[in-house]
Amino acid sequence: MEKEIKFVRYNDCSINHREIIDKLNNDLSSRTYLGSNLYDNIANNIRLSEEDIRNGFYIVKVDDIEVGIISLTNRGKNTDIFEIDIGIIPEYRHQGLAELISNTFTDFIFKRFDSINDLYVKIDKRNKNSIILIGKQDFELFDETNDYLIYKKSRVIIKENNSLSHK
Repeated sequence: MEKEIKFVRYNDCSINHREIIDKLNNDLSSRTYLGSNLYDNIANNIRLSEEDIRNGFYIVKVDDIEVGIISLTNRGKNTDIFEIDIGIIPEYRHQGLAELISNTFTDFIFKRFDSINDLYVKIDKRNKNSIILIGKQDFELFDETNDYLIYKKSRVIIKENNSLSHK
């Protein structure tokens, strides 16, 4: 049975949304890989979205159950470097949801924003589960630092002759 995935813009007035953030903030793995305080990330993303609507911080629902967060953030002023961050609350991890959510979200972004041609994911080298996850998707290794692997997924363009290319 196919799962229904929804992305709902984060609403600070929603108790349910705050509970998801609190669960991630109280989880050691989430704090390690997403940052010590997601409320700071949310505030930054909201500030950026006032300048560029393509920035967004979303609560993820799978079959109407809130399971985590996903965000799209422009990482460079006057650039089109958009990075995705994803966090699944502990009770929904290791169920294949992250891959499904990530694939659905990248499709959603490419359909919604014609101006975004590439999406990036920065993964801490210690985060083995995320490295395995990204390896199952259409992301390719783009760059590497001492601590991070940076992956890129490009928009696929179908040409008139039905051949595929990456923009």
